Amino acid sequence: NIQEGLRSVTQTTGLQGRWQLVREQPKIILDVAHNQDGIDAILTQLKQQYQTHEMHFVLGFVQDKDVTSVLKLFPNDAQYYFTNAHIPRALHHESLMQKAKERGLKGESFDQVNDALNRAIQKAQPNEVIMVCGSFFILSEIN
Repeated sequence: NIQEGLRSVTQTTGLQGRWQLVREQPKIILDVAHNQDGIDAILTQLKQQYQTHEMHFVLGFVQDKDVTSVLKLFPNDAQYYFTNAHIPRALHHESLMQKAKERGLKGESFDQVNDALNRAIQKAQPNEVIMVCGSFFILSEIN
């Protein structure tokens, strides 16, 4: 019963955004990870499951998170698409891109979450992985 409950938690509760695979080619995974522990966990899982795949990250955070420490965890050899949710607490996509650039992460910035995700889909090959993370608010804006 416990295993069946865990397998069907999204359908049963409506809870979204915990390692949620929403597309196969390219793989698109949604996760609400937004702090060091959460980001570390998803990066570890990505390395275990997709170590030979190119990575694309759609990232957006809120202002009150320790973004500098979180950005240190991300690999320099991935593609990045910086964005922001449309809430007062959101860290603006251009500010996030600047902080990431200081860390050696390169990418593009987008005011709309769906524009960032669509750009990642355009650039990713069918065998690559797109991870969308950084905030519950980012995932809530995906169409």
